[in-house]
Amino acid sequence: MDVLIIVAIVVVVVVLALVALRFTRGAEGRKREHELEERRREQAEQHRETAHARETQAEIAEAEAQRARADAELHEKRARLHDDGLADHELTGDGTADREPDLQREPGLQREPGLQREP
Repeated sequence: MDVLIIVAIVVVVVVLALVALRFTRGAEGRKREHELEERRREQAEQHRETAHARETQAEIAEAEAQRARADAELHEKRARLHDDGLADHELTGDGTADREPDLQREPGLQREPGLQREP
C-alpha cells in the first residue's frame, strides 16, 4: 500500500508539473502574440505617417506645378500680344506708355506683378 501511495503522489506531481508547464508555455505564447500585435501597430502607424508626409509633399508639388503652368500661360499670352503687335509700346518707349494693351482681348490676361511702366 505504501508503494501505491507513492505512485499516486508521483502521478499527481507529474500531472501538476505538466499542467504548470502547459500554462507557462501558453502565457509565453500570449506574451509573444501581444508583443507582435504591438509591433504591428507601431509599423502601421509609421507607414501612415510616411503616407501622410508623402501626400503633403505631393500636394505641394501639385500647387507648384499649377503655379508654373499659370506662369507659362501668362508668358505665352504676352508672347501672342507681341506677335499681334499689341505690345509694341513696351518695346519702343515712344511716349505711348500711358496706353494699356488690350488685355480684355485675352481672357484671364493680367499685368504681371512687378512690371511697372515708367511715367
